[in-house]
Amino acid sequence: MDGIKILIVDDEPDILEFVGYNLESEGYKVEKASSGNQAINLNNEFKPALIILDVMMPGLDGIETCH
Repeated sequence: MDGIKILIVDDEPDILEFVGYNLESEGYKVEKASSGNQAINLNNEFKPALIILDVMMPGLDGIETCH
């Protein structure tokens, strides 16, 4: 898993922490975003191989973020 980058996007801090901790403990490089806009910015900088994206978020939701 060395070097594989994952971006986690969720408006719930507990979910970000839980999922992030478990992925990091398996050797993934993890970045976390709490909004759709933040996810878009991080995606451009971090260039993850995988994005775990919550669908229901305030503001820019997961579907809009994906588009």
